Amino acid sequence: MRIVILNRWFSERMGYADASLAHEYSMAGHEVFLVTSNAQPYFDSPDYCDIYEKFNGPPLTECCWKPHDNYTLIRLPICAWPYKYSFRNLSATLKKIKPDIVQTFDLLAPYNIQAALFCKFHKACFFSGNHVVNSVFSPARGGMSLLRRIKWNYWMPWIGGIFYRNFCEKNYAATIDGFEINRRFFGVPDTCNVLCELGVDTRLFYPDPVAGAAKRRELGVTDSELLVLYSGRFNEGKNPFVLAEAVRIARQRGLNCRGFFIGNGSEEAIRHLAGVEGCTVLPFVESSKLPDFYRAADIAVWPRQESTSMLDAAATGTPIVVSDRVLAHERYEGNGLTYRENDPVSLAEALQTLADPELRRTLGEHGTEKMLTRFSWKAIAVRRLQDYGESLARRR
Repeated sequence: MRIVILNRWFSERMGYADASLAHEYSMAGHEVFLVTSNAQPYFDSPDYCDIYEKFNGPPLTECCWKPHDNYTLIRLPICAWPYKYSFRNLSATLKKIKPDIVQTFDLLAPYNIQAALFCKFHKACFFSGNHVVNSVFSPARGGMSLLRRIKWNYWMPWIGGIFYRNFCEKNYAATIDGFEINRRFFGVPDTCNVLCELGVDTRLFYPDPVAGAAKRRELGVTDSELLVLYSGRFNEGKNPFVLAEAVRIARQRGLNCRGFFIGNGSEEAIRHLAGVEGCTVLPFVESSKLPDFYRAADIAVWPRQESTSMLDAAATGTPIVVSDRVLAHERYEGNGLTYRENDPVSLAEALQTLADPELRRTLGEHGTEKMLTRFSWKAIAVRRLQDYGESLARRR
């Protein structure tokens, strides 16, 4: 099969679902094209220059066609639509590639509609996806004005229903709340709505006690200390600040723990985290260098919003702690704990519970096995390739 994967932006230094799937499809013998814009992730963020430019480079990069990790990377000029982004020359690019399958990761984005129309008239199969979850999708949390209720309860489901019934083979929701968002707010019919979790690159993320011990020594952490790790953005949406406070509380209660925060944010956020006793801030790390940090950690924590980094940490054998409002239970059941969201005392209690090395070992081993058998990109690619093949067979 000739497969095109579409996403609005891409970074060669950060791990993304589109790149992982592209690699697995190509390793299975298919010809794969990753089509994206010339924009870096978060390029339009007001603090891009302060937070991301030192890691990803300028917000806009060069357009190109080039080989990359066994597939072809194509960057097209980005263009703005109201509230959304698309890219120029997409139809001409698709005509040149002549794909059998087009896979996207967005809901009703302009380039999705353009790609779906292309597939409809060129006998290709269109698949979409949804990585949106309740914690970042305000209509799912209620409290809307009358006009927003009309938009999200009637207008958008009607438009989405027409689109997905007529153009889309399957829409892959990454979580159970994303699955419900598909159905309730975008009108995705049951025949098209599929729960298919995001995955983890088990080529990179796997247990390695020797590498983990070496990283602990590099960080200056002793065997008797409990290393608690967070990776991601330093902002209120992710709220790593509650973890810093939990580390302070746990240390006051006698727990020999230290908190490490990998990522970036405003200068104020960095000062806040670094100013808490027992907490250390480390700069943003590209995905290929993250595994040793997770291997070094005794516990990995994401205090608020979901993150695929949860899966990465679990794959290395590290137990995780997440918010009790995370609906994607499959990410932590059997390999982690929850705490009351935004409550530092509750989070400190979770850290104290995980001070038990036998409990950490049990949770870590379960997480490694679950990630390998259910959440690896290879396993997910096999399931999606089967869907692709069945749709192509019906189309022909």
